[in-house]
Amino acid sequence: MPYPPDPWQRATLTELVRDRLNVLLCCSRQVGKTETVACAAYLEAVGGGFVLVVSPSERQSLEFFDRLLSYHQRLGLAPAGRQPTRHELCLVGGGRALSLPNSERTIRTYAGVTLLVIDEAARVPDSLYGAVTPMLAVSGGRMALLSTPFGQRGFFWKEWQGQGRQTWRRHQVSWEDCPRLNRDFMEAETRAHGELWVQQEYGLRFLPQTGANPFDLEKFRGLVDCELETDDWW
Repeated sequence: MPYPPDPWQRATLTELVRDRLNVLLCCSRQVGKTETVACAAYLEAVGGGFVLVVSPSERQSLEFFDRLLSYHQRLGLAPAGRQPTRHELCLVGGGRALSLPNSERTIRTYAGVTLLVIDEAARVPDSLYGAVTPMLAVSGGRMALLSTPFGQRGFFWKEWQGQGRQTWRRHQVSWEDCPRLNRDFMEAETRAHGELWVQQEYGLRFLPQTGANPFDLEKFRGLVDCELETDDWW
């Protein structure tokens, strides 16, 4: 990794790479969730596995895969079987990593996935989640779901609440758990965007969709551009 990993990042890498567990990451913006899972995904491909990465948008798909390719370029643990692209890495030992944007129609053709990664999972529709989980049945693969909260809705929220699979290793990482974020920055974010927005994006609060809360999550969701709001540079 480009900086000394935080304790939760070391634990996550161990759980995904060595222990081969299903991992659920509920994280603040900018704490390093994408960097961590991209590293684990590269190591999975080096070991001969098939990694499939799903993201809500084309830009996020490319961003995640750029991180994965950077590990291949820096470490070179296995030679590429053919020239890597911004979506696919095929290694000589049979390992493969493929990153795709949100598309249930085109993603159903894949099988034999050993590590399924869903980036910004709170923004990925339930229909896509239902389309990709069967890919793990024969391979005995596992999943990594990583996201910042985005309302009390969808499979990510349900899995975090314990209403889905019961085999997750969960990590909850707020901005306070990240040494690269400080209180002065958070106070500036609060002044710029408001307390509730900061609670969601940095404080891991799943905001309600209905009820007496004056914050209208549906209106907020309509204003959010996934292409701009979900980059995770650390």
